[in-house]
Amino acid sequence: MNDCSQTKTLLMLAADGELAPEESVWLEQHVQSCPACHTEQMRFRELDQDLGAYGDLLARQSPPRTDQLVGLPPSMTAPKSRVRAAIQWIPQLAAALAAVLFLGVILVHRLAPGLPDEVAGESFVPIPYVQPLNPYESATVMRMDVPVAALIAVGYKVDASDPTAVVKADVLVGEDGRAHAVRVLSGLVLN
Repeated sequence: MNDCSQTKTLLMLAADGELAPEESVWLEQHVQSCPACHTEQMRFRELDQDLGAYGDLLARQSPPRTDQLVGLPPSMTAPKSRVRAAIQWIPQLAAALAAVLFLGVILVHRLAPGLPDEVAGESFVPIPYVQPLNPYESATVMRMDVPVAALIAVGYKVDASDPTAVVKADVLVGEDGRAHAVRVLSGLVLN
């Protein structure tokens, strides 16, 4: 260790009295020769003193009651070394959580593209003269009763004997609220 990369960690351990003797010797020599690390050491000592004074102030204002400490789990009364060890795991846990979230977003994006699986089938017939959905747009399938006359009016060629009839259909509605495609559920054929 001949650079400043480990100095902050060693300074925190030294402030808690948890530094090995050989690390302590190296840290002392390094801090003597490096002005940046010497400044950092002074900041750590000042912060440690301020926190100690604040803790003493809190203890004087409301001393801990022993009847309340009896039921505490051991993790809450852990010595500083265990607390420091737990704090050192926080960056690794944060990185793992970020990786899991990233993979989750990737998997969700691959499993659920813009159109649902049932919509992606070829049974939906695009409505003539309507701009198709963009790849980034989401769509909703709405089941409704559609008059045959409305299908004829938007440009479908419909093989129906009664233009006043009503048929059940799934309608693909874009984000803008416009219908983009229709899938007729009855025996009616759209061309």
